[in-house]
Parts: sequence; C-alpha cells; structure tokens
Amino acid sequence: MILSKMYHIRLEPQMLENSVDSQQNHVSNKFEHKAEHKKHFDELLDNYTVKQGDTLYKIARNVLINNGMKAGNREIYSMIRKITAINHIDNPNKIFRGQVIHLEGINNLSSEKFISPIKGRITSPFGMRLDPFTHIMKFHTGVDIAAPIGTPVHAAESGKVIFSGRQRGYGNIVIIQHSNNIITKYAHNSKLLVKKGDYVTQGEIISRVGSTGRSTGPHLHFEIRVKNKAVNPLTFVKV
Repeated sequence: MILSKMYHIRLEPQMLENSVDSQQNHVSNKFEHKAEHKKHFDELLDNYTVKQGDTLYKIARNVLINNGMKAGNREIYSMIRKITAINHIDNPNKIFRGQVIHLEGINNLSSEKFISPIKGRITSPFGMRLDPFTHIMKFHTGVDIAAPIGTPVHAAESGKVIFSGRQRGYGNIVIIQHSNNIITKYAHNSKLLVKKGDYVTQGEIISRVGSTGRSTGPHLHFEIRVKNKAVNPLTFVKV
C-alpha cells in the first residue's frame, strides 16, 4: 500500500477496521456513521478509552473531523503515526477494548512545523535499544544523529531557551520551549551558542555538535517532548 510505505507503517484499512472486533461489519450508511460518530466521539478528551468496534483508523479519522480538518487517507495515516508515536503503540493494527489512547498534544504536534536540527546518519533510533554502556535494554528518548564535531545545530522550531548548560548524561545541552507545551532537546554539544531566556527562530544556530556527557562519539541527541512525554522525533522531522 503506497500510503503505508510512505509513512513507514504496515496498515491495511480492512485490518484496521477489524482490529478490535473482527466480526463487526464496517458501517457504510452515512446516517448510521453519523450516529456512531456522535455516540463514540462526541467528546474526544485528552484520554480516549477504546470501545468495541474502534480502530486507530477510525479514531484518527474522527480526531480530524472533530477538529474541522481534512480527513482523507493521507491525513488519516499521518494522524495514526502521531497517535502511535505518543502512545508508543508498536502494532497499529492491534488495539483492544478498554485501552486508553492518549490524544493530548496530538493536534498541537500537527500544527508544528519542525525542521531537522542537523543532517546526518541516525546511529540510534527512538525506543528500546541496547545501552552502549551497560549493555542492558533501555528506552531511548530521542534519536542520535552522527555528525563531525563542530557541525552547526539548528533550532527545529522557534521558541524560548529554557536551559543552556550541562546536565548529567546529556552533557552540554540546549532545551527550547515552543508553543503548545512542546519542548525540544539538543544534547552532547561541544559548544553552546545561546543562553537561558534567549528567543530563537527556526533554523537559527544554537550550538555545535560534540561528544560531551554520556556519549560514545560525536553526535547530536535530539528529543521532542509533549508535556514532558517523549515522542518519536522521526514522526515529525525528516532527518
């Protein structure tokens, strides 16, 4: 499926539409659909509890509809990626009745236009990985992008610098507060070029790549957090 490949998700509408209750028929009549929509999605709160017959495809579609946004397949699959990223859902084809889907920050992220802080090779992805120091599986809260020492690091989005200094593990780090309770982190720098309280614009050089802190070589550790919850940066940024 083209859209699935485009968004790096193995999704098939017929599978999505049957992920909770494989025996339930898809509602095709528009009047029945409206009634079902009203019953299940009148109030899409920060936390949504999956009901029988729900799918991520259906939930994503209704998030878009309820917010007056276009709900074509492209937009739906993009929204599914955001939902799976924030909820750390490994298999979007499998959700279960009673599961709590966190929707807080979804629309905020949709409205942000992030750019990649640097261009380079991803050496460590977001999620579970083998810790290079302890050799134990541990959750990695961002992505590591390899680059030579001194490579300029750019602000992924405009915002206010809320921290610029050294932190345990991160080494020299810049943290930027954006709108909608979103922050970005840029760690292991060799040099910091902004200070706390500075306002930076998207694309502005804020630091230079290094290998400070808990690092095995020159790279940038890049994080995106929504209300302090780490989400996969690659869902929103093309490195």
